[in-house]
Amino acid sequence: MNNVETPETPVKEKTVEQLHMPVINNMTLSGRITQKPFKGTTANNEVFVKFRMAHNGFDSSKTSNSTIFIDVTCWEKLGESVLKNINVGSPVVVTGRLSFSKWNDSKTNSEQSKLYITANNISFLRKSDIFKNES
Repeated sequence: MNNVETPETPVKEKTVEQLHMPVINNMTLSGRITQKPFKGTTANNEVFVKFRMAHNGFDSSKTSNSTIFIDVTCWEKLGESVLKNINVGSPVVVTGRLSFSKWNDSKTNSEQSKLYITANNISFLRKSDIFKNES
């Protein structure tokens, strides 16, 4: 387990109540796991699991397939469940909120940023559940 906070170590976000403002930030994506899940801990010993998934959709012209790759972060029990239930290639449906992270890359001395999903629910599917028409 990694106990050192790195630039890519997620930071647990504040709740809507702590922010004192209404926030609507919910998304659901289906896809397949493209990288082995990684388990880590924050400086406060909070357990997280990160993985990358591929979501296949259509571009704006709806004529060609467009794949997006997005990182997903799971906290505590959900993260432990991910480690037990998925492997590379596993189909999942992830529901969560869009999150943003930025850090300074010490190698290039430039600011880096990325969007990712902080999951609050993951449905672990069998390949036959959602991809019945794939051959």
